[in-house]
Amino acid sequence: MQRSRLNNNKSLSTKGFAFISKYWLLLIVFTIGIFPLIRFIKAQVQKGKEQNLSLSTDLNNVQNTNLTPAIEKEKTDYLRRKYPNASKEKIAEIKSNALKMAIALGYTADVDGEHHLFGLDWLPIVNNSWTEDEKTAVSIAKKHTGTFPILCDAYFSLYTLSRDLKKDLINKLNKSQLEEIRKAHLTYGGYKFL
Repeated sequence: MQRSRLNNNKSLSTKGFAFISKYWLLLIVFTIGIFPLIRFIKAQVQKGKEQNLSLSTDLNNVQNTNLTPAIEKEKTDYLRRKYPNASKEKIAEIKSNALKMAIALGYTADVDGEHHLFGLDWLPIVNNSWTEDEKTAVSIAKKHTGTFPILCDAYFSLYTLSRDLKKDLINKLNKSQLEEIRKAHLTYGGYKFL
């Protein structure tokens, strides 16, 4: 019985050695090549995700520049499905405040024709700070303590060219105004969105 176990162990080791000696080159290539292959596959998946995001952002931009009532209703229905706990009245209030916020920050999607004069594009000369109303932006942001994510989605998907409300607020407002918004959100909503 002992002898058969020893023979069995020897046969396993000789079989393993025979396998390695026969396929050593294939094993080395596989060991070295598996990690770059995995990295390549991950890069291709990431590239596909970025392309899909870019296409959806471009589609959103086109829809927002030509915002018809049908497209607006479709996007509003999407917001209602995404946030089922919000009532129709609350969604309507958030939509109007998102439009006010876009106007207050100077990022409305409906800029076509506003910056053309005598066939020239005057947009690089026009300063957005002339049209910004930071007090309105702060008051709207302070009002939406619990519904700030819905406001961000409405701002992104309805009234701007796919702009992020958080980034716009951070870029446009000074530190004291941001702290005022943060304090209101922590006090009344319990969340720190900015």
